[in-house]
Amino acid sequence: MADIIQRSFSGGEWSPLLDGRSDLEKFYSACRSALNMICTRYGPAVRRPGLYYAAEVKDSSEKAKLFPFKYSTVQAYMLEYGDQYIRFIKDRGQILTPAGTEDLSALDNIKGHWLLNDDLGTNAVLDDDGNTHDGVLAVADTEDRHETGKVGTGCFNLNGKDAVVITSHADFSFVEGVDGDFSLMAMGYVTLVGATQTLISKWKGATDREWRLYIDTDQTLVLALYDETNNIEIKATSDDALAQGWHNIIATYEGEHGSWTKETAANYITLYVDGAAVDSTAANNASYVKMVAGAIDVRIGARIDAADALGHIWADKIDNVAVFGDVLTAAEVASVSSTVIYEITSPYLEADLFGIQRIQSADVLYGFHPDYNPRKLSRFAHDDWLLESIVFDWPPFMSENKTDTTITVTGAGSAPLAVDLAVTMTALKSIFTENHVGSFWLIKHKRTADETVSPNTIRNAFSAAAQTSSSLKDVIGSWNFRTAGTWTGRIVVERSYDDGSTWHSLGDAFERNVAGDPNFNISGNEEVGDAWLRMRSLATAWTGDCTANISVERYYHYGIVKVTAFTSSTVATGEVVRIINSESATKLWSEGAWSDERGYPPCATFHEERLMAGGTRFEPHNLKGSVTFDWENFRGGTLDDQAVSYSLAAGEMNAIRWLISKDILLMGTAGAEWKLGAFDASEPLTPGNPTRPKLQTAYGSRDIQAIMLASVVLFVQQEGRVVRGAQFVFDQGESGGYDAFDYSTLSEHITKSGIVSMAYQQQPEPVLWCVLANGKGIGMTFEPGEKIWGWFPVETDGLFEDVGVIPGVNEDEVWWIVKRTKADGTVIRCIEYMKPRDWGDDQKDCFFVDSGLTFDGGDAVTITGITKANPAVVTMDTYPTDGDGNNVADGDQIRIRYVGGMTQVRNEVFTVSNPNTSAKTFELRDKLDTVDINSLSFTAFAASITGDTTYDSEDITNVSAADIAKISVGAPITGTGIPDDTTITALKDDWFTMSNKAIVAGTITITIAGTVEKVDNTFSGAGHLEGKTVSVLGDGSVHADVVVTSGVIILTEYYNKVHMGLPYNSELIPMKLDFPGQSIRGKVKRTHRAVFSFHNSLGCTYGSLKEDGTSDQLYDIPFRKTTDAMGVAVPLFTGEKQVTFPGQYGLNGDLIVRQSLPLPLTVRTIIQQMKLYG
Repeated sequence: MADIIQRSFSGGEWSPLLDGRSDLEKFYSACRSALNMICTRYGPAVRRPGLYYAAEVKDSSEKAKLFPFKYSTVQAYMLEYGDQYIRFIKDRGQILTPAGTEDLSALDNIKGHWLLNDDLGTNAVLDDDGNTHDGVLAVADTEDRHETGKVGTGCFNLNGKDAVVITSHADFSFVEGVDGDFSLMAMGYVTLVGATQTLISKWKGATDREWRLYIDTDQTLVLALYDETNNIEIKATSDDALAQGWHNIIATYEGEHGSWTKETAANYITLYVDGAAVDSTAANNASYVKMVAGAIDVRIGARIDAADALGHIWADKIDNVAVFGDVLTAAEVASVSSTVIYEITSPYLEADLFGIQRIQSADVLYGFHPDYNPRKLSRFAHDDWLLESIVFDWPPFMSENKTDTTITVTGAGSAPLAVDLAVTMTALKSIFTENHVGSFWLIKHKRTADETVSPNTIRNAFSAAAQTSSSLKDVIGSWNFRTAGTWTGRIVVERSYDDGSTWHSLGDAFERNVAGDPNFNISGNEEVGDAWLRMRSLATAWTGDCTANISVERYYHYGIVKVTAFTSSTVATGEVVRIINSESATKLWSEGAWSDERGYPPCATFHEERLMAGGTRFEPHNLKGSVTFDWENFRGGTLDDQAVSYSLAAGEMNAIRWLISKDILLMGTAGAEWKLGAFDASEPLTPGNPTRPKLQTAYGSRDIQAIMLASVVLFVQQEGRVVRGAQFVFDQGESGGYDAFDYSTLSEHITKSGIVSMAYQQQPEPVLWCVLANGKGIGMTFEPGEKIWGWFPVETDGLFEDVGVIPGVNEDEVWWIVKRTKADGTVIRCIEYMKPRDWGDDQKDCFFVDSGLTFDGGDAVTITGITKANPAVVTMDTYPTDGDGNNVADGDQIRIRYVGGMTQVRNEVFTVSNPNTSAKTFELRDKLDTVDINSLSFTAFAASITGDTTYDSEDITNVSAADIAKISVGAPITGTGIPDDTTITALKDDWFTMSNKAIVAGTITITIAGTVEKVDNTFSGAGHLEGKTVSVLGDGSVHADVVVTSGVIILTEYYNKVHMGLPYNSELIPMKLDFPGQSIRGKVKRTHRAVFSFHNSLGCTYGSLKEDGTSDQLYDIPFRKTTDAMGVAVPLFTGEKQVTFPGQYGLNGDLIVRQSLPLPLTVRTIIQQMKLYG
């Protein structure tokens, strides 16, 4: 007899090649199979949660890629990159955006409709409705205000400066008792500026006020009405602020409603945002009588003050504005307020998506790809993103030309050639190709004698006040100001950053009060660059003559041209990006480092406040770093903060594949791993600080972005089957270095097809998630500080294609793109996220199906009474809602539980009839909605019972038989001395047992909390699983599998909360039995008993394995106890279960634990009790 205990599974699933390596310490925490089981760092093996279906990709015939965008710790997005588009997911759902419509033909009584598409170079704004209330822009013309619109072809960006004025007309005055019904509509871009912003108004200062629709300083929506006769304002204000971004806003006023009174007039205002009525608060005034028709004009985007000046101007874009002479119904509002999935266009083709690497700074995501110009994605609101090519302040350039080939730049007029001027570039020899379109060229010319006394100096003779020297252009770096002569007066050095348009003095003036004072010799440093310097004598007493000059070390003018068209190998046309000071031929030119011709960097990182990028097709070993704190400026020089450029001294031209910033810069190339830091490790990288690029290891990397976790940089080796971790080791070299440990050695089988994507989850368990080329998923629990890592396979009914991680509420969210196949063979690519491992305390919330959905009937509410009547009427303390917050409606099914006294309704399903949300009541019909429930003969409803006890106990004694008959097991109860969350667990003739111990004395009254909750048995929305057999968990209990038909599943029972989706198997097979230091291999053995230590588990099976690793038969582990209540889910089990094995004797003696039901499984320990022979 022998007992073998496995206390931990943190070693993960090991390769079959290591089956006999019981000499390794980690052998005893490993397993042969951990399919869909997370091998935690603490030891237990935990079933991975199910995958929740979030959306289908835009086009399921094409692959897509996931990228995380972490705006803050509480706001994170998952981005779906597809073929030339990007979509956005937040809060586990696709972001929708209001669409609106310009077609209002189905609506009546339109008073005015302004599309705001006008772009004719005039100030005219046309009314699209037949009433032709055309308007005008108050300040600018329409061309100045026109931008791409949200609805139709355009909109106006008022930018807090302008408004549309429509002449006053009776069509826009609404007087209660005459024509008091009206509605206002506007599509507006809400900007969080903390100021009042008007959408549309007929309102002037304090003299002529009728109505106005606006956003208040706290971003709440307001419709205000004014009684000018009595000087009274009423309004309705939305309870919640509007989020930044586009919103279709509609306000209605029922001034002619039959129940309207002047004292409650604001109650008849309804506010809609994006098609839905929003909760609002009415501010009434008993002195209000009615609006008064005035003469003030209507203004879109503003109101005016008493001085006729625009005020409360809309701060951003506005579109599609209309005024109606009646009240739009909710259905009509919905018809003009559609929403669509928000997306933007992108240049990336499907084939290139997995070559994108990205880095993020605040709310900007930078993207890099070897075949695309670097781009940045900026977030302005949930539904307002911009993807654009980076426009570099100074692009990166290759080394300066060293040949005799010259370039001549010519344009209209004479030099200097101004910015944006069209020019022709003519080369002495063939250097241009068609792929140079879009490239930048740096053109250098020596400073000429006619503009300076010497090529790098300006000089001026000052003999009086208010004299100005010429300008020294293109100054960067050190400069010197010097005076000579016998003089008194004041001279100031001035600087311009806009080519001489505006000038600012550099500090105080240089003043000489006595002719014998020494002259000046002052040095300065221009760090920004592109500066012009000049000298000017100030208006003060002046004597004598002064010769002053400014000199610089830089000897050249630097101009930049962007190529716009290819003519021939020696001629290209372009536009000037930076002034070209000469049209003479020059050999001093540099070609842009990044272009279609030379390629683009495939990877980048932020390091020491620089943007570092490199690895282009033409310069695979070159790495460029931006100016510090200026990531879009690669202007080089000698100053410490100027751009840097490095090349790896490698024998083979292996491209840089990834970059990671640590205390030094780590780089992975196709053939090796490098570190780059200053020669003095305590100093940063600067142009003047020698660097020490050093080869660390020679494994080579696949073109997958590396990940840093803890102190380790994980990267995928070139062939894709090995994951290595680069970390500093002190015993490498004289002062230590970086080594790259192979973390996949023990599980070499698991990565066999090659890793194509990976992402890292920090919480609740550090796990590296990967996707393989064969469509399998894998995970590695990783805690390097504890020397813990363990792999496990992840499989589903489909093929994984990508994985990504973003922060969640309490756990990081793991997202997948899964290629699935419907029953008819149709391929669908699904975006799904792994549900949290911690589902809370309610068993109904555990989720263990794939591509699944949840149907939530909402929380149960307490019943306060049920009448004995025909039909029976239920009264509740709170009106019930479903999981989405919708009120339980007429025709919905509900279940009544635990109700006291009226046992005829207990645990039964009924249909709601005649609901009254205000009174918190509804009537009961049978569950098929065919007849009313007549409760006249039912036992009376009871809200309480009595009993007494004189000791601390879970038991309440001396309860009458009549009272005992009123209650049921599972009923929540409250009373004096009874702890919260107490339920009835057992009943006897004159006493009952509670789930918590009570501390009471004497007679007490106990309240029975009967409940009602929404339930259903028919659920739709599963079209993505059409024809598939799905598993179902209803209220924590397993329902028989069903087939999805027309997107619908129909169950035999009614449930409050249902999870449905594809089933998946999880299994745990420990390593072959052995003892540390003593082998039992080769001995005949049989496991006759096993003890499993479970945590929150239910419904799994076990069995023994044959020699070939298969199982003859699996047996259910019994979890239901005789004390468990019937009709409700068997509770999850925590503790130990002992089982027997009917298996035969053999050399194997192995076992398997499997979970195939939609239930959790956590295995803490396995004890195998066996008999040995031989």
